[in-house]
Amino acid sequence: GFAIGLSGLAFLQHATEASEYTLILLLFLVGIQLRNNGMTLKQIVLNRRGMIVAVVVVASSLIGGLINAFILDLPINTA
Repeated sequence: GFAIGLSGLAFLQHATEASEYTLILLLFLVGIQLRNNGMTLKQIVLNRRGMIVAVVVVASSLIGGLINAFILDLPINTA
């Protein structure tokens, strides 16, 4: 996938937008699934294990972005 992305093929021109819309759709579907299981927003937000997982995912994503910024010689605010 990485090599194909670097190839610059014409049909990959809108891959960023397509992936963004796909993620929005996935979030929407997860919300529907949570609602169908009868979970309230309070149960979701106050779930300790879920919050720990979310914090770890955010922290590891930020660390990965910083590492890639240094590798690719990008400014940190754009990584």
